[in-house]
This record gives sequence, structure tokens and C-alpha cells, in this order.
Amino acid sequence: METVAVKLTGTKFFDTGLSTGTYFLFETAFASVTLALVSVVVLRKMKMSAFMLFSIIYFIFIWTIPAAWIWNPTGWLYKLGVRDFAGGLVVHVASGFAALAIMVRIWQE
Repeated sequence: METVAVKLTGTKFFDTGLSTGTYFLFETAFASVTLALVSVVVLRKMKMSAFMLFSIIYFIFIWTIPAAWIWNPTGWLYKLGVRDFAGGLVVHVASGFAALAIMVRIWQE
């Protein structure tokens, strides 16, 4: 069986000039900032264990959708001409909808 190693310094990511590892760290930094914005909303309203579970779900499902739509050159919004150079659109849309979903759930209880 052949072993395949992932190179973080390999080819450039979607011809952006960034290596795959650099692009991954770029995405992780923005995702962390958005989660910090969401954490302000739930301060003293959620248990820490519940917020940690939400964080995992957020990073895997919620964050990746708008980021892939807008920042990925094959994303449908990118193809429509949407450009988000500073990250504000993706950051605020993802954190705003996540915070809104949490507040609706807290309000229901």
C-alpha cells in the first residue's frame, strides 16, 4: 500500500500565489475571529461545553459554506462577481447568522 503525504508547501492554491498551508492558516484565522464575535453574544448564556460543541459544528459546517461561496474561485458567488478582499462580508455574515440562530434557540427556552 502506498503512503501519500500532504505537503503544506506544495503547489499554489487556486493560482492565488498562496500555498495550501498558508491558505489553510488564512481561513483558520478568519474563522477564529468570527467565532470570537459569536462568543460575545452567548456570554453567560451557554455552558462552556455546549459552546465548544457549537464551535466544532461552526468550523466544519457554518463557516465553510460562505467562505467557499465567496473566496473560492469555483464558488457560485465568486463566479457572479462577488469579491471580499478584506473578509468583512464572510466574517459578518457567518457570525451574524450563527449568533442569530443561537439567540433564537435561547429565546425559545
